[in-house]
Amino acid sequence: MVQKKQTKSSKNKHTVKHKRASAIRERLFETDSTYLLKLVIILVLGAIWLRLATPVTWLGLPFGAIPLGLIIGIIVVKLGEKHQSDRKIWYVVLIVVALVTYGADKGIVI
Repeated sequence: MVQKKQTKSSKNKHTVKHKRASAIRERLFETDSTYLLKLVIILVLGAIWLRLATPVTWLGLPFGAIPLGLIIGIIVVKLGEKHQSDRKIWYVVLIVVALVTYGADKGIVI
């Protein structure tokens, strides 16, 4: 006699529905002002560069600046954001701001 396999039990269906519902509920708790504050902090961090008075060569490549704010920002986002999708957004914003502000003559000069 051949036994049929069970496709899904009612217990599994309940767990999947519960996980989806909790994921939706988690996203609704961040206010607009909190999001805007995080965005401003990320923009400021991405724009911080440590400029060197004389470029340093490493492996034949000259380095005139170090993205200090980008490094600090990545650490802050990694430790502060709970959700992976939010972290991805902040990483992209950090990298874009760092690339845009690289050409500016602003920064901390050593």
